[in-house]
Amino acid sequence: MRDLEAAPPTYRGRGRRPQRPWQRVEAWRAALDESAWKRIDVRDGSQGPLVVDVVKRRVVARTPRRQQGDEEL
Repeated sequence: MRDLEAAPPTYRGRGRRPQRPWQRVEAWRAALDESAWKRIDVRDGSQGPLVVDVVKRRVVARTPRRQQGDEEL
């Protein structure tokens, strides 16, 4: 996946401008700041409240043919 809200690599003045790198979701998740995450209480469950940690970012994923897909939130 590619995080569209991350800063792109620096442009060195030659050729095409570099794009943000492709990365695995696990590595992207570990690199995010703690302040980016929010804790949401979804509902009460039978074994206690259901609480999830979420982050809202614009991303692009690859298709099964390894092409860039559509932008998602």
